[in-house]
Parts: sequence; C-alpha cells; structure tokens
Amino acid sequence: YATAATIVDSDGDGLTDAREDTNLSLARDSGETDRLRSDSDGDGTNDGAEVAAGTDPLNPSSRPGARPS
Repeated sequence: YATAATIVDSDGDGLTDAREDTNLSLARDSGETDRLRSDSDGDGTNDGAEVAAGTDPLNPSSRPGARPS
C-alpha cells in the first residue's frame, strides 16, 4: 500500500492517498482527510481544491470564497 498510495487517488480529489492518509494506516486518523471521500468536511468543495486554495479541507467553514466569520 505504501508504494501505491504515492500514486493512487482513490477519491479523485487531486490528492494522492499518501497525502491524505499520512501515516498509511488505511484509516482516517485525526488531522487527515478521507482518502475515500473527495470532500472530507462536506462543504461542497473537494479536498484537493481546498488545499490548492489554502483553505482547510477539515473545516466546513473554511472553503474557497467563504467569508471569514
């Protein structure tokens, strides 16, 4: 898994599985995005787009174009 995870993007969000499952445990741990869900926080923006925009893919209030609260 460790080798494949550096290439595979299981959820198609633009982030490799290794980037989302940083400890390669095959489980979603605290601070990791979900390698099997493209939008880990459910805010309507996929994790890859959030990372590229500099927003937090684990915080539904933090998404590209959202006004700070």
